[in-house]
Amino acid sequence: MAIKKDVLAILFLVSMLQLTQAQISQSPSGAVNEEGRLIQRLSWIGAVYDYNYEVIIEIEENETYRPLIKEKTRMSFLDVTLSPGNYRFRVIPYDILGHSGKESEWMYIEVRLALTPVLDDYVPEIVYGDTVDVLDISGSSLDPEAEIFLRRQNADNWSGRVVTPIEKIVSEDGSSAQLIFDKDDFITGEYELLVRNPGGLETSRGGINIVSDNVPESELETKPESKLAKPVKRQKPYGIYASAGLVPMMPLYGNVLGEKTVLPGLSVHAGVLTSNLNPINIGAELTGSFYNFDRAGSASSQSVITGEINAIARMTLPNPAMSLNFHLGAGLFISSGLEKTDPLSSAKYLNIGISFNYIVWKNLFLEIGLDHAHFFTENKSGAFKPRLGAGWQF
Repeated sequence: MAIKKDVLAILFLVSMLQLTQAQISQSPSGAVNEEGRLIQRLSWIGAVYDYNYEVIIEIEENETYRPLIKEKTRMSFLDVTLSPGNYRFRVIPYDILGHSGKESEWMYIEVRLALTPVLDDYVPEIVYGDTVDVLDISGSSLDPEAEIFLRRQNADNWSGRVVTPIEKIVSEDGSSAQLIFDKDDFITGEYELLVRNPGGLETSRGGINIVSDNVPESELETKPESKLAKPVKRQKPYGIYASAGLVPMMPLYGNVLGEKTVLPGLSVHAGVLTSNLNPINIGAELTGSFYNFDRAGSASSQSVITGEINAIARMTLPNPAMSLNFHLGAGLFISSGLEKTDPLSSAKYLNIGISFNYIVWKNLFLEIGLDHAHFFTENKSGAFKPRLGAGWQF
């Protein structure tokens, strides 16, 4: 007799589990006998001269196993009714003379109650990104191992294109899930969301409209090449962005800013990043900042202009609408004199910082961060530069 060794399977109360030499398979539904009991069937393939079998089933309690069922059968299967829990079992074959053969190794089974997933009564919102689209759903009894996918409406039914997420994140309590899809998998149309928990119990909700640049296959087949709709959009290997915002300068040490405590200012940023690396893209950013303030004891104001170039590493977070940016670069600090006749003064500085981006609408993002500038002056000055702004990804 041959029984597969060291197998860990999940047996649901609504499914029948079959053990064979090659694999463990599940039928889509369970069986109910005349008494209304739900039956699970354990089956196996025996040797030619096997006459009957002894099946031993044990249940796990307090991290140990105790005997639960010990039964003989002439069939190559045993019907049982098991409550949710962890079990193990083995099979001992006997020949017609009652001699026992080699017992199988323990087979480990987890029995779980299959639940029907529930979706909240609303149409989920899909967030469009550069390379992926994100769909957030909520409800109850969403199993981490559930099949979740979108199905495109075809004519008057839902038998069209099926799109499965490249990643799904289900909350521990089963009340929400985040689905991440590859943009290239979509074509424009109305989609149905379907959730199928292990055991075959499922639910669905329609009315999800998705807009894509991809051309449906039906249009490619029926329209001549000269009259094709907009061609499939190809992802660029890089992305460009621009932003602007507030960037006050707060001295830490030295006196590059004189006696001024906080220097209010504005800045503009422009950068280019790779877009086909995951999860970290790299690039460069140019920044220009302007500060204007009044010096104590002087009737005139003083202006400061800074220009810097930074290397950028952008790390996309599990939510693709969010990212962290790491900056490292150098800049030039140029300050006007107190009087018009005073010469300009300048200082080079090293810049290092981190910022957080969040895409709030289409390609519009908000940014908050903090940089540190170290000025190469005689007394080694330094300052913090908080940044708060908004920008657009092209």
